[in-house]
Amino acid sequence: MVKLKKPAPFFYEGDERAILLLHSFTSTNRDMKKLANYLHEQGYTCYGPIYKGHGESPNQFLQYDLADWWQDAVDALNELYARGYETIHVIGVSLGGLFTLRLAQLYCVTSVVTMSVPNHSAMNHLPKRLNQYVENYLKIIGTTDEQIEYEKHTHEQRGKEMIEHLLEFIDLVQQRAHDVHVPSRLLYGTADLPLYKESANELLLHVRNDDKVAKGFVAGHLMTESDEKERLFAYIANFLNEQ
Repeated sequence: MVKLKKPAPFFYEGDERAILLLHSFTSTNRDMKKLANYLHEQGYTCYGPIYKGHGESPNQFLQYDLADWWQDAVDALNELYARGYETIHVIGVSLGGLFTLRLAQLYCVTSVVTMSVPNHSAMNHLPKRLNQYVENYLKIIGTTDEQIEYEKHTHEQRGKEMIEHLLEFIDLVQQRAHDVHVPSRLLYGTADLPLYKESANELLLHVRNDDKVAKGFVAGHLMTESDEKERLFAYIANFLNEQ
C-alpha cells in the first residue's frame, strides 16, 4: 500500500511585497506553486498555506469543514501581518478565490486576483468534486474498488453537510461583493463551465474600485496548470507591479 506524504505550506521569502496564494477545494497548494515561483523570481514574498485535511485521507479530510478552512486563510493573512508586511496581495483559485474576496471584504489587503470563482450554480458540480477526491486518494494508496464504493457511501452524509456550507459561503461572498474596495482581477477559463464566466462578470458589476477587470484565458478550471499559464502569470505580474 502506498503512503502519501502530508502536504506542507510553502514560504518563499522575497522583498517587502507579500502575496498570499490560496488553493482550491479538495486540492493543495501545488495549484499555486508554479505561479508562486514565477512571482518570487520577480522579487515577491509568496506564502501558500494548506487547508486542514487537504491532501490527506478522506477520513482526515472529512473531519474538517468550511469554517476550519476559512480560519486557515485568515490565519495565513495574520501570519503575514505578524511578519511585518504592509503590502499584501491575495490570489486564489476556486475556493481560494472565494476566500480571497472574503478577506478583501473584511481585512486590509492591497489587491486581489481571483480565478474560477464559483456562483450558486456550482451546487450541481461540487458533490462530484468531493467524490473524486475520495476515489482518487483511495486508488492511489491501492484500495479495492469495493472498498472505495463503501467509503464513498459512508461519507455521503458528511459530504452533503460540507457542500451545504460551501454553498452558503458562495452566496455570502457573492452578495457582499460591494464590500471589495481594492483593485481586482476576476479571471476565468474559457474552457471551463459557463458559470465561472458568469460569476466573474457578476462580481465585476459590484466590486467598488475603478481598477477592476473580468478576463478569460484559454484554460479549464485549474487555470494555473493550463497551456496558457505563462500568459496568465505575466498578466497577473503586470497587474501586481502596477499596485
